[in-house]
Amino acid sequence: MRSNGKKIRFGVLSTARIEVKKVIPAMQKGAHTEVVAIASRSLERGREVAHNLDIPRWYGSYEALLEDPDLDAVYIPCGALMDIGCYATSLSRWLFNAEPQRVFGLLENDPCFGVDRLASASLDFGVGNATCTCSTQVAPFQRAHVAGTEGHIELSQATFNPPNDRPCVVSLMRGGKIEQLKVEVCDQYGIMADRFAEAILNRAPVPVPLEDAVCNLEVIDAIVASGCSGSWVRPGTAHLEPDLERENRTEIQSGRDDLLLHAR
Repeated sequence: MRSNGKKIRFGVLSTARIEVKKVIPAMQKGAHTEVVAIASRSLERGREVAHNLDIPRWYGSYEALLEDPDLDAVYIPCGALMDIGCYATSLSRWLFNAEPQRVFGLLENDPCFGVDRLASASLDFGVGNATCTCSTQVAPFQRAHVAGTEGHIELSQATFNPPNDRPCVVSLMRGGKIEQLKVEVCDQYGIMADRFAEAILNRAPVPVPLEDAVCNLEVIDAIVASGCSGSWVRPGTAHLEPDLERENRTEIQSGRDDLLLHAR
């Protein structure tokens, strides 16, 4: 770290429960992070949260916080797919060590806020599939299953943001036996914020390369595009002209038909 011990000053664009209970307290404990501003659609709600969490500045609109000149970074929560589903798509890509050839998505938007509150997706990697469902308005739980030809892995204890007060267990089922692997206690939100801050302060690479983030966003864009069109979409083509997008989908389907023909 730099010798002056400078911290990255964050603003947070949300007063949602996950930010108030998990994200902000973790960032306040970080070695290289501090939360100095928060925004809400309601000025009163912003003031209340800021007072409870000892945040010096609060705003009654997101635009006002973004104009704050004393911020180094802004934490921006999103809807179900961007804020939760992004972990599932990233995990799927990591497990297959590849990008999906095509995706299919179903989304339901909140009638008041207009953001997606329920999203389901199927990712076709050619050699296997990954499916996921995420929501901001169902009873909270997280679970991931990885099924292989010789075994099965189950992550049933807050797969993507494990609790910071107790260890978690990963179950490996193979050959009729169950092996449980303990994951030690950690605060994922604090680690995330500190690694991000260290990359800025030291001008160092972030733990997850920017290229990987772009690929993950292309998958998410394709899921959204599929949810709108009702068709399979190839990642990276969500913003193409309609005729070219249809051509890409036709090529994918043709390739799959050939594969099925050879398989028979």
